Amino acid sequence: MEEGDKRALANFLDTEGYIGIVRHRDTRRARPNIHFIPLIVIANTEKPWLEGIKTLWGGEIYRLPKAKIEHDQCWHLRISGARLMTILSEVLPYLRIKATQAELTKELQRRINQRVGIDLKGRLTLAELDHRERLYRECKLLNTRGEVIPEEPEQPRPKIQLSLLEDN
Repeated sequence: MEEGDKRALANFLDTEGYIGIVRHRDTRRARPNIHFIPLIVIANTEKPWLEGIKTLWGGEIYRLPKAKIEHDQCWHLRISGARLMTILSEVLPYLRIKATQAELTKELQRRINQRVGIDLKGRLTLAELDHRERLYRECKLLNTRGEVIPEEPEQPRPKIQLSLLEDN
């Protein structure tokens, strides 16, 4: 990938894209499974442009339903799996806004690739499930729109000394 292409993709991901982790609960079984999926999504109304990106970097294009009739048709290019690691490694030095999300997403994909925290039955250990949940929540907080104001613990009110209130 050429440097100009890396910069352009990083800029587009920073402004129009999504880099994050999706949590999926499979409830079809008696014991529900939770899956964490690292994902890159680029949204655009120009499908040919997304097809050009798909040719270069892979992924799948999905048509989104229109929110309103007067809106243009929107398309999503979704990239996951091994291609996600390659792309994030290439564009990470150029990301300005979503570099932390890229790092968290890469960490999850690395853990998936190396089968970290998988028991003998092929299930996630509780410690690994907690770790992946932490990555998911951290990434979700970073991707929250608008200003996030942390909750401050309620301060105890100072006690009023009654003797000061009495008239002498």
